[in-house]
Amino acid sequence: MPDAILNEQLLEAKLTELEKAKTWSPRIISRLESSIRSAVDFDLFRINPVQYAADKNIAENEAIDLFLYAAKLGLFEMEWHLICPSCGHIIDNFNDLASVHPDTVCNVCSLQNEATLDDYIQVTFTLSPQIRDIVFRHPESLSVEDFYLKYHLAKGMKTPDGTPLSEALRSLTRVMTYLSPGETTSAQFELIPGLLSGTDVLNKTTITLVTNQNQDKASVSLKVHEGKFQM
Repeated sequence: MPDAILNEQLLEAKLTELEKAKTWSPRIISRLESSIRSAVDFDLFRINPVQYAADKNIAENEAIDLFLYAAKLGLFEMEWHLICPSCGHIIDNFNDLASVHPDTVCNVCSLQNEATLDDYIQVTFTLSPQIRDIVFRHPESLSVEDFYLKYHLAKGMKTPDGTPLSEALRSLTRVMTYLSPGETTSAQFELIPGLLSGTDVLNKTTITLVTNQNQDKASVSLKVHEGKFQM
């Protein structure tokens, strides 16, 4: 995808409106403008205002106000995400909280759960494509790693020891590839006791196999038929 073009005229107009929306602390608007102009695409995708506040050393309440006003003015777009607490995938996204349903089933790991606002629902802000288009608005153009670890996973998720979930999953993943209909691939890797999972994020389906210490070698053939894994 070619470098995105910044709509200078619209950006200046929206920032002027944002400046007039309320009395801001010094440099709040200029820092936001700098990010819009120079940040990498992923940093302008699904921004968490609380994390933004920590990164920019500003008050959380002011960062939340900043993005709420920016979304109202069309500078950013706000989304509600329903997050799976087990695998970290985004189960669904909504334009408003009224559309969120309380009982959820993750199509990736099959966990059934009841959504609670504090734990499993996340609000994020993504730069408007009218201001500057970003590659994450075109998931079909992403590399397989970015598609799986950045686009489909909830941003900012961490394991209990503080490791970013995307890093933890990357270290555990042995094969990651795109496959066209009818295409095949193969891979060899060391088999250790535990669970071996295969995930198709497009069809939102997973298969899990149990491995044990008595298996010196094993060969498994899998295919996806009508959106489900088959052996």
